[in-house]
Amino acid sequence: ITQQQAGDLLAMFEEAYRQFVGVMGYPGPVDDGDGKVDVSVDDFTNVCVPYGTIPPTTPLPYDRWDAIVAPNGTPGSDDIHLNVTTGRTFHIVSHELFHLLEDAIAPGTDQWLREGTAEWATVRADLASGGDEANTDRTSDCVGAECGDTDFDKNGYPGWMLFEYLAERYGDA
Repeated sequence: ITQQQAGDLLAMFEEAYRQFVGVMGYPGPVDDGDGKVDVSVDDFTNVCVPYGTIPPTTPLPYDRWDAIVAPNGTPGSDDIHLNVTTGRTFHIVSHELFHLLEDAIAPGTDQWLREGTAEWATVRADLASGGDEANTDRTSDCVGAECGDTDFDKNGYPGWMLFEYLAERYGDA
């Protein structure tokens, strides 16, 4: 990617971090010792990963993913790998950053909870930054193959609506 594209990604990460930590009050991600969030922009089609590694348990092909969060050796700390062709949007950046915050709070939670809360926080960050939610017609009470044909449906992302309801009723905490 170009320096301009890298700068744009940095601005997206900074805005998402500001929303999650500064505005919503969540703790920052676990530090691996350098005081930074490690991000790599990778070519998932040709499996070119210049920094860190992608977990071998990640389902293939890699290019089906917009991003992959990978443990980096420090307990609770992760690297973010963005797909160079599909992973450079504010929505993807903020979703993956929230996964790092989740791992700092409660590592190893169930996938439906991880994806539902990350999507909820991302929708909140999108709206605060002037964006909107494009998948408002999704189901909020189902996970698995019976819930849809896409990885989005099967992996619990639509559960964000449950967390929005809970936040509206009881607050963001």
